[in-house]
Amino acid sequence: MLYETVVVSNVDVGKRLREIDQSKVESLSGSMSIVGLLSPIIAYSPNGETLDLVAGAHRLAAAKKLGWETIDTYIMEGEELHAQLAEIDENLMRSELAPTEYAEHIQRRQEIWEAMYDQSEQVVPVESKREDGKGHRHEGFAESTAKATGKSERSVTRNGTTYTMQRGSIGRVYR
Repeated sequence: MLYETVVVSNVDVGKRLREIDQSKVESLSGSMSIVGLLSPIIAYSPNGETLDLVAGAHRLAAAKKLGWETIDTYIMEGEELHAQLAEIDENLMRSELAPTEYAEHIQRRQEIWEAMYDQSEQVVPVESKREDGKGHRHEGFAESTAKATGKSERSVTRNGTTYTMQRGSIGRVYR
């Protein structure tokens, strides 16, 4: 990730998974006017020229409200699926998601996770007592999501069917 100061108007907000809460923008703009931006926004540059917002829609809206011309930004490069995962994971770490929003985020994260493995057919080896003949097993969707979001695997699996990597192929696990 690159760290840069970018022009606020150059960041395309696009369609968001969560709507902007104006009361939160008000609160953030009050804080940002006093102490500044404490956490940079995250943007994705699909072509090295444009910037699509990944995380920080409320911070960006507050910066616009304050009339800021620039904002500190981490810029992600690479595949778009990684940027989508980052947005979802950012939202899943927040406690204010409604149960339906949480379930929708988990479902979308699973779709992206599966697409990433379908494309690469690679999995992340994880040390384990259960061995696959090579001394390690492969991290499944619930475990991957729990690590990325700080939620429990149980919380992740309560929200629908999960998938796990077993011997290099995807198998369904109903919990």
